[in-house]
Amino acid sequence: MTQQRVIINKKVKVILKIIFSYFILFLTMGIGICYSQELSHINIKNISFGSNSLDLYATHKDISKLHPVLIFVHGGGWSAGDKSNWGNDQINFFRKNDILTVSVNYSLTDIKAAFPKRHPSHINDVCAGIKWVYENIEKYGGDKNNIFLIGHSAGSHLVALASTNQKFLNSVNLDHSIIKGTILLDAGPYLSMNDLNYCANNMKKDYVIRDIFNAWINAFGNDSLLWQEALPFHNIKSNVPPMLLLHSDVDYRVISNENFQKELMRNNQTVQNVIIKNLDHLAFLNLIGSSNDTYNLSNTILGFLKTYNPCTNDTIEFNIDGYKAGNIQWQFSSNKQIWTDIKGGNSVILKYKPMECGYLRAKVEYCNSIYFSDLKSTY
Repeated sequence: MTQQRVIINKKVKVILKIIFSYFILFLTMGIGICYSQELSHINIKNISFGSNSLDLYATHKDISKLHPVLIFVHGGGWSAGDKSNWGNDQINFFRKNDILTVSVNYSLTDIKAAFPKRHPSHINDVCAGIKWVYENIEKYGGDKNNIFLIGHSAGSHLVALASTNQKFLNSVNLDHSIIKGTILLDAGPYLSMNDLNYCANNMKKDYVIRDIFNAWINAFGNDSLLWQEALPFHNIKSNVPPMLLLHSDVDYRVISNENFQKELMRNNQTVQNVIIKNLDHLAFLNLIGSSNDTYNLSNTILGFLKTYNPCTNDTIEFNIDGYKAGNIQWQFSSNKQIWTDIKGGNSVILKYKPMECGYLRAKVEYCNSIYFSDLKSTY
């Protein structure tokens, strides 16, 4: 459990002492944030960051409560795909569950170009997108301290790399500890070097393996040292975010994900590995939020997000110093209320366990006037 102590600032203390000098015994204290406008199903497309762009899908509720954020990275063999792969079913499913989603674009490898963009262009762009989200998402009702990543296919490689190799988020002045959980959708053999060797040995027998291997060579080249940097398997150390691996029962995907799982566990990291039989590669994305999701993909992902929401087990502690009062009402942005009686003494400590993250802002109402503290404390 974490605790956070919130102390009303000196200016508000003066106001409260005046109030108490007139023997006012009942104070109403509300909790809110600076943003009061409604965001009703707002979709914001093509927000620029660096040389790329992202799409943002705000929740349907007032942003007086900050919501978890899920950042999607598309697949396409590092050479195709687009942020628009995050479709209406996915957007609406997470929105319905009060989760703000963002879909990012990144540089793609075009081998026909005079100077093709290769590694680390893709991962650098993804991390630049994460940085934009971290620095700006609160304007749209998202909680920068509650960010998750989800990637499909080649996108699963990129979110895994951002979560394991600290170098790339460090390059944009972030630490990968800001990521609270990472979800890989049908990741392939590009999670570890051994599985790429498997690809090389079997590419003549399986055209899918051949295409995956060729796409990797196009995007990452033949330099084995560069592969070490670019393969998530070889960058697992400490403080890797919890991982959810969702993949099919195709042998090379099973081998890759199981090897990745074992390496995470060997380093005492948290991982859940789920094999879903007889499911098509694209369906791992397209079924999320769909009424045809008989594989329970949507709820498996949602359960993971709720399990690793950093606020789930928090206890917030409020300490009001130096006052005597009667009944004080505390109201959270969730409209839940609790009361306490203060029977003398110089302080009161009130504990409350919220079900979501957000901002705290002290408010005192007296004689038709409202006094706000300038305290903004994230919990």
